[in-house]
Amino acid sequence: MTGAEDGHTFKAYRIFDGSVDTNGKLGDIEWATGVNTDGIAAALSSAGLPTTKGTGDNAVNFDLSKAADVAKAMGETTDDSDIMKAVADVFYARKGAVTGSANSKTGDNYVISNQLAGYYLVTDEYTDADNVADGAATLSRNVMAVVGDVTAAVKNDKPEVHKKIMDPDPVDSNKAGIGDHVFYRIDSKVPNYVGYDKYFFVINDKLSNGLTFDGTENLVVTVDGTTVDPSKYTVYTGSEADGYTFRVAFKNIKEFTVDKVIYVYYSATVNENAKIGDTGNPNTVDLTYSNNPNDSHGGNPSENPKPTDDIPTGKTVEDKTITYVSELILTKYKDEVKAGNELAGAEFTLTGTSTIPTATGTDVFVKKDNGDYWKLNNNTYTTTAPHDDILRSDGSVAVNSNKSNYASVTDKYSLQHVTTYSTVTKEVFMQGTTGANGIIDFKGLGAGTYTLKETITPQGYTTAQDIEFTIVISTPETVSTGTETATFSVTSVTPAGAVTLKDGSATAGIYKTDVVDLSGTTLPSTGGMGTTLFYIGGGILVLAAVILLVTKRRMSAND
Repeated sequence: MTGAEDGHTFKAYRIFDGSVDTNGKLGDIEWATGVNTDGIAAALSSAGLPTTKGTGDNAVNFDLSKAADVAKAMGETTDDSDIMKAVADVFYARKGAVTGSANSKTGDNYVISNQLAGYYLVTDEYTDADNVADGAATLSRNVMAVVGDVTAAVKNDKPEVHKKIMDPDPVDSNKAGIGDHVFYRIDSKVPNYVGYDKYFFVINDKLSNGLTFDGTENLVVTVDGTTVDPSKYTVYTGSEADGYTFRVAFKNIKEFTVDKVIYVYYSATVNENAKIGDTGNPNTVDLTYSNNPNDSHGGNPSENPKPTDDIPTGKTVEDKTITYVSELILTKYKDEVKAGNELAGAEFTLTGTSTIPTATGTDVFVKKDNGDYWKLNNNTYTTTAPHDDILRSDGSVAVNSNKSNYASVTDKYSLQHVTTYSTVTKEVFMQGTTGANGIIDFKGLGAGTYTLKETITPQGYTTAQDIEFTIVISTPETVSTGTETATFSVTSVTPAGAVTLKDGSATAGIYKTDVVDLSGTTLPSTGGMGTTLFYIGGGILVLAAVILLVTKRRMSAND
């Protein structure tokens, strides 16, 4: 058995006995000892195994109660078909004793030795079912003819789940401010549930403390582009979410086509607990799924879609997104920047613009062969199917036909939720007054261009000049470990140097500005310019008098 992960145990069960002829083919095929053949023909037919080959005079019938005919019918199907998976289920339910096993690898492979010629069902189990790593592959079943050494490639399905932030394009990380909405899209696929009697499928989402879930009313689930009616899944929140923010549990994932894309759309709001800078505000998702077709009969997802601990399930590794936030710390000083000069009572406003994503959701009806809706003449839609007259046993009409109410009695429609993401300009306004420490903390800023203005100045001090600046946050393109950092910078600062990164750190996400108010006013004061002008003016008058006196004396001498 090649391609299997560590930690598996493979067991062989002989289904057919047989002998190998000179051409290396299996003949004399009979049911192996221990196989329960009661009703097996009907079970194999229900699994899809053909009962005939060809048509007319060339038709060959297969008696599915006989091992040799079953082998021939199996030869008419492809090895990896859904039919063969269903046949493996039939054999598993009717198998006899184990004829060989392997619970560790020989080199890169699991090897089951010393087996007789025949047809075998090989099952796959976890060696330690209580210690299965997150993201482990699901288990498999294989049916193979053995006439000598046989190599089989194990095909273990491995469900995955991913998350993106719509910003407005899908990204792993983004920047935002307190009060901003962050829009998420979770994606997965309908799992390969063939071979499972029941299949549990639960999407688990966890928001960090700096993000608040906007509620189930803003959550939409789609499969293959069609909106899933909320009655087909349960959203667990609060204590029922088992440590997650919410869990979306499907009641019957088997009603959807394998490999069709699943999307879960929802939003959250950045709150006052948001972490600033490099650590960011992470959001994680993982997936709980049935992983053992040999033991899938416990529980009932249609009644309780969240599996209990005794039901065998696996869990994917977490996928993460991160939202980064910054802050500006303003410290007000009198006269100069030094300890002890902090100034209380100064009021500042921070205004500006930031570009943020927005989402617009629309529900539309799309014509689809397997849709759940019919269109009525008044352009509304209904899940009630059109029908002919419904008759009583005596032939009289019990219920009249409703077909005349329908725009078409053949066209069916699906409800699809279409969400369009775009960007809008957000006006930012914050206000604060310095306390005894002279500080105002403008927390939770996103990238954008801002103006800081002193609106109330303590008495006896000058009003500071307005400060303009732009916050730039460069987020990582890929988030894998959740420890990736954003880079913060500030540009277009007026006056130059008024806003800088605190401690020079490009990842801390904290900006600072020191604002100084000088003592005094802008009007002339004693000993100031007014006095100087008076002295200068007086000096000019004295000089003029001296010049006039000298001139008169010269004129007198000439006379």
